Amino acid sequence: MTNYDIKSSFGYFPLFSGFSKSALNPAQTGSTTKTSPVVAAAAGSYAISAETLVGGYLSYDPSGGAANATLPTAADVIAMIGNSPYTSFRFIIENTADDNETITLTNGGDTKNNLVGTMTIAQDRAREFVIYVKDDDELTITTTGTYNPT
Repeated sequence: MTNYDIKSSFGYFPLFSGFSKSALNPAQTGSTTKTSPVVAAAAGSYAISAETLVGGYLSYDPSGGAANATLPTAADVIAMIGNSPYTSFRFIIENTADDNETITLTNGGDTKNNLVGTMTIAQDRAREFVIYVKDDDELTITTTGTYNPT
Protein backbone atom coordinates (compact mmCIF):
# COMPACT_ATOMS: atom_id res chain seq x y z
CA MET A 1 0.00 0.00 0.00
CA THR A 2 1.33 3.44 -0.86
CA ASN A 3 0.61 6.43 1.34
CA TYR A 4 -1.86 7.88 -1.17
CA ASP A 5 -4.04 4.75 -1.01
CA ILE A 6 -5.33 5.66 2.43
CA LYS A 7 -9.08 6.24 2.23
CA SER A 8 -12.11 6.21 4.40
CA SER A 9 -15.15 3.97 4.39
CA PHE A 10 -17.59 6.85 3.85
CA GLY A 11 -16.29 8.11 0.51
CA TYR A 12 -13.93 10.88 1.60
CA PHE A 13 -10.36 10.39 0.49
CA PRO A 14 -7.96 12.22 2.81
CA LEU A 15 -4.81 13.56 1.22
CA PHE A 16 -1.81 12.29 3.15
CA SER A 17 1.67 13.06 1.95
CA GLY A 18 5.13 12.78 3.32
CA PHE A 19 4.57 9.87 5.69
CA SER A 20 3.64 6.24 5.55
CA LYS A 21 1.33 4.21 7.75
CA SER A 22 4.29 2.62 9.47
CA ALA A 23 5.65 6.05 10.42
CA LEU A 24 2.58 6.80 12.52
CA ASN A 25 2.37 6.27 16.22
CA PRO A 26 1.91 2.48 16.64
CA ALA A 27 -1.20 3.05 18.73
CA GLN A 28 -2.79 4.88 15.79
CA THR A 29 -1.58 2.77 12.85
CA GLY A 30 -4.87 0.93 12.39
CA SER A 31 -6.91 4.12 12.26
CA THR A 32 -5.32 5.34 9.03
CA THR A 33 -6.67 2.64 6.73
CA LYS A 34 -10.29 3.50 7.43
CA THR A 35 -11.53 6.61 9.11
CA SER A 36 -15.00 7.36 10.38
CA PRO A 37 -16.57 10.77 10.59
CA VAL A 38 -16.84 12.08 14.11
CA VAL A 39 -20.31 13.37 14.96
CA ALA A 40 -20.53 15.86 17.81
CA ALA A 41 -23.30 17.97 19.32
CA ALA A 42 -22.19 20.25 22.11
CA ALA A 43 -23.35 23.60 23.39
CA GLY A 44 -20.42 25.97 23.40
CA SER A 45 -16.94 25.16 22.21
CA TYR A 46 -15.76 21.74 21.04
CA ALA A 47 -12.18 20.54 21.46
CA ILE A 48 -11.04 18.60 18.40
CA SER A 49 -8.72 15.70 19.25
CA ALA A 50 -5.59 14.96 17.22
CA GLU A 51 -7.21 11.64 16.20
CA THR A 52 -10.31 13.41 14.87
CA LEU A 53 -8.21 15.96 12.99
CA VAL A 54 -6.03 13.32 11.31
CA GLY A 55 -9.16 11.20 10.72
CA GLY A 56 -10.36 13.89 8.33
CA TYR A 57 -14.00 14.69 9.12
CA LEU A 58 -16.02 16.33 11.88
CA SER A 59 -19.80 16.72 11.65
CA TYR A 60 -20.64 19.23 14.38
CA ASP A 61 -23.92 20.71 15.67
CA PRO A 62 -23.12 23.63 17.99
CA SER A 63 -26.50 23.11 19.75
CA GLY A 64 -27.82 26.51 20.65
CA GLY A 65 -25.52 29.22 19.35
CA ALA A 66 -22.31 30.13 17.62
CA ALA A 67 -19.38 28.04 18.82
CA ASN A 68 -15.66 27.51 18.46
CA ALA A 69 -14.09 24.27 17.28
CA THR A 70 -10.68 24.31 18.92
CA LEU A 71 -7.73 22.61 17.27
CA PRO A 72 -5.51 20.23 19.21
CA THR A 73 -1.99 21.46 19.90
CA ALA A 74 0.48 21.27 17.05
CA ALA A 75 2.64 19.07 19.28
CA ASP A 76 -0.18 16.50 19.65
CA VAL A 77 -0.80 16.35 15.90
CA ILE A 78 2.90 16.14 15.04
CA ALA A 79 3.40 13.40 17.64
CA MET A 80 0.73 11.41 15.84
CA ILE A 81 1.82 11.88 12.21
CA GLY A 82 5.54 12.53 12.56
CA ASN A 83 7.48 15.76 12.17
CA SER A 84 8.52 15.55 8.54
CA PRO A 85 8.21 19.10 7.15
CA TYR A 86 5.51 19.53 4.49
CA THR A 87 3.60 16.41 5.51
CA SER A 88 -0.02 17.28 4.77
CA PHE A 89 -3.58 16.02 5.10
CA ARG A 90 -7.12 17.28 4.58
CA PHE A 91 -9.76 17.92 7.21
CA ILE A 92 -13.44 18.84 6.79
CA ILE A 93 -15.83 20.37 9.31
CA GLU A 94 -19.53 20.11 8.48
CA ASN A 95 -21.92 22.42 10.35
CA THR A 96 -25.14 20.46 10.99
CA ALA A 97 -26.82 23.18 13.09
CA ASP A 98 -30.62 23.33 13.05
CA ASP A 99 -30.52 27.12 13.37
CA ASN A 100 -28.31 30.01 12.24
CA GLU A 101 -25.28 28.92 14.29
CA THR A 102 -21.76 29.53 13.00
CA ILE A 103 -18.72 27.43 13.87
CA THR A 104 -15.31 29.10 14.03
CA LEU A 105 -12.12 27.04 13.90
CA THR A 106 -9.61 28.42 16.43
CA ASN A 107 -6.01 27.63 17.31
CA GLY A 108 -6.86 27.38 21.02
CA GLY A 109 -4.11 29.82 21.89
CA ASP A 110 -1.41 27.54 20.45
CA THR A 111 0.87 29.88 18.50
CA LYS A 112 2.28 26.83 16.67
CA ASN A 113 -1.10 26.45 14.88
CA ASN A 114 -1.01 29.04 12.09
CA LEU A 115 -4.45 29.74 10.59
CA VAL A 116 -4.66 31.05 7.01
CA GLY A 117 -7.94 32.13 5.40
CA THR A 118 -11.56 32.11 6.54
CA MET A 119 -12.15 29.88 9.56
CA THR A 120 -15.94 30.14 9.87
CA ILE A 121 -18.45 27.51 8.78
CA ALA A 122 -22.08 28.61 8.35
CA GLN A 123 -25.14 26.47 9.04
CA ASP A 124 -25.64 23.62 6.52
CA ARG A 125 -22.18 24.19 5.03
CA ALA A 126 -18.87 22.36 5.20
CA ARG A 127 -15.37 23.79 4.95
CA GLU A 128 -12.27 21.93 3.87
CA PHE A 129 -8.81 22.62 5.27
CA VAL A 130 -5.34 21.44 4.32
CA ILE A 131 -3.05 21.02 7.31
CA TYR A 132 0.67 20.70 6.81
CA VAL A 133 3.73 20.51 9.00
CA LYS A 134 5.57 23.78 8.45
CA ASP A 135 8.67 22.69 10.35
CA ASP A 136 9.34 20.20 13.10
CA ASP A 137 6.98 21.81 15.60
CA GLU A 138 4.55 24.03 13.69
CA LEU A 139 1.37 23.52 11.63
CA THR A 140 -0.21 25.68 8.96
CA ILE A 141 -3.96 25.25 8.54
CA THR A 142 -5.25 26.66 5.25
CA THR A 143 -8.85 26.78 4.10
CA THR A 144 -9.54 25.47 0.60
CA GLY A 145 -13.19 26.46 0.41
CA THR A 146 -16.73 25.82 1.52
CA TYR A 147 -19.55 23.80 0.01
CA ASN A 148 -23.03 22.47 0.65
CA PRO A 149 -22.61 18.83 1.76
CA THR A 150 -26.23 17.82 1.07
